[in-house]
Amino acid sequence: AEKGKKYDEALELYEKSAKIAQNPKDLLSSYEGQVRVLRQQKKNADAEKLLLAALEREDFTATQYRRILNQLASLLFWTPRRDQALNYLNQARFFHSSFENDRYATYSLSAYIYQDRKEYEAVIEIMKPWAENIHAHPANQYAAAIMVADAWLKLEYNENAKKYYKKALTAGKKVTYKFDYSKAEKKLEELGNR
Repeated sequence: AEKGKKYDEALELYEKSAKIAQNPKDLLSSYEGQVRVLRQQKKNADAEKLLLAALEREDFTATQYRRILNQLASLLFWTPRRDQALNYLNQARFFHSSFENDRYATYSLSAYIYQDRKEYEAVIEIMKPWAENIHAHPANQYAAAIMVADAWLKLEYNENAKKYYKKALTAGKKVTYKFDYSKAEKKLEELGNR
């Protein structure tokens, strides 16, 4: 129903699945489906209420709480409540997750908020470990290196920017699926170095 954009029907099905969920994993999956549908319907306040109620539960794992906090922050990201989004992300850091994408989401959303505030030093501090982590998924390493390079460029440290655009390009070429790393190439060309 969700894929067919029958949002009312999809929401009803997700609500039913939440009621019969046998474990926290299935329950969170139902909540995430409801949040997706509510966001499609532009009912962000309802999505926020659902996520806040989920935070009150005591049966989720640390990874699941982190996902909920990341989703709350993502929901508030495009609103004037970015400080609250950042607060949720700071809380999320305390919940361990063995899933790289959950951890990466916490840090990248934080960095985007700081980038929007023009606090480029904070962007560098947050994303530099990801940009230099050769064990991270190459797409995550690429995105992190681009953010760090862009921040250095805004601070007019072109040599540092080049270094991280090079890291981004190297990581981007390692992605095994179709992946656009042309921004790194273009920036290196603009900066006069490959």
